[in-house]
Amino acid sequence: MQIIRHIPVLLSLFTLCLTDLTPRDSMSDLQRSLNTPEAHRVHRASDSGNVASRVLLANRQKQMRKIDIRNHIEDSFNWKDKSMPRGDQVKDKVSQLPGLIFPISTTVAPSPMSIDYTERVQSFFPECNYKHKTRLILQAPEDPNIDIHFFKIKFPSARAGSQLSINAAKLRIYKIGAARPTPRPNCPPENKIRITVSWLKLRNSGIRPAEQVMLDSVMVDGSIAGWTTLDVTGAVRSWYQHQHMPMALMIEVEDISKRDLNAKQFLQTIKCKIVGATPSAPLLHLTWEEVPQFQVSTWTCNL
Repeated sequence: MQIIRHIPVLLSLFTLCLTDLTPRDSMSDLQRSLNTPEAHRVHRASDSGNVASRVLLANRQKQMRKIDIRNHIEDSFNWKDKSMPRGDQVKDKVSQLPGLIFPISTTVAPSPMSIDYTERVQSFFPECNYKHKTRLILQAPEDPNIDIHFFKIKFPSARAGSQLSINAAKLRIYKIGAARPTPRPNCPPENKIRITVSWLKLRNSGIRPAEQVMLDSVMVDGSIAGWTTLDVTGAVRSWYQHQHMPMALMIEVEDISKRDLNAKQFLQTIKCKIVGATPSAPLLHLTWEEVPQFQVSTWTCNL
């Protein structure tokens, strides 16, 4: 099928060779005469600086190349000593074949919209070293029931003509699983808890209490161990726009009566004294991709 697609091109080239050449017998005689010792002696005896001699040599080489091309085409398609079809006849035959696509004569420039941009995922554990964050801790609420996680996200650099787009950011936290309460008559046991994640809008200076912005909240069964996912995309998008600002999330846990519970008793926190990553520690999953600069939304987080 590939050879059939190139038949029109080969025919055009073959026709060019035929139009510029003398009949086949004459060409064979010419080729043999050019390769005779007498022709080489005449050529060596001629003045190399003579313009006419150089032109004659160039024409001879051109004719020999055309003869080679014609012979190669005839041998490839077994056309030697046969009548050749015209170009319109070949096109008619090829058009009757199924599933062939003829290339267009013009080339369309690729659209930037068609460039393949792969979505990527990165994960970040909370920071462990809080010694240099004394000023930031003073801005956080003085509540022993909450759990605060500081992050240091190193966002990737976009290529020229592209920009980073934060598609999603999810905080995965692990429920330890507490004992179920003692059932009472006509009252099934329930251990529902509400987990809330908020963005602490800390500042690099000052000790004024930081503003708290609730990002997501979910009601789960506190007696069953397992992972819970909370959406923190709004905060991470703002962090990307202001990478010099502190990055902190606050976790709160409440019961069905909206009483505050100790988050560290229900959720696995990071333990900095353990060498390596803490098993089941909180994990921030960041999903991003590079997109053309003119496609990125101008939306900014107004939380």
